[in-house]
Amino acid sequence: MHAVVRFLIDEAKKLHVVPVDDIADFFPNNEFDFDKKFVYSVYWHDPVEDANTGLYDAQVLMLSGKLHDHKPLVQTHPNDVYLRSIHTNRHQRRS
Repeated sequence: MHAVVRFLIDEAKKLHVVPVDDIADFFPNNEFDFDKKFVYSVYWHDPVEDANTGLYDAQVLMLSGKLHDHKPLVQTHPNDVYLRSIHTNRHQRRS
């Protein structure tokens, strides 16, 4: 099972997919067995700077039994969808 997490220290607020085994003291029974408001300790391996490798506070946003279920996950803001639809409609009129 894998989890989509957001490390609280990450100012860019990027989402990361990690194995559930990398979350300390976390043993979910299914993909809904977590609390989005709880702060978990999640292992991070930094491939560039080994000194940064360790446990960090993170928020679990989603669980899944399959890694590929996380691939289409994209953060969007409602305004992004609205602006895209305006741009698409304008482009279609010109064609």
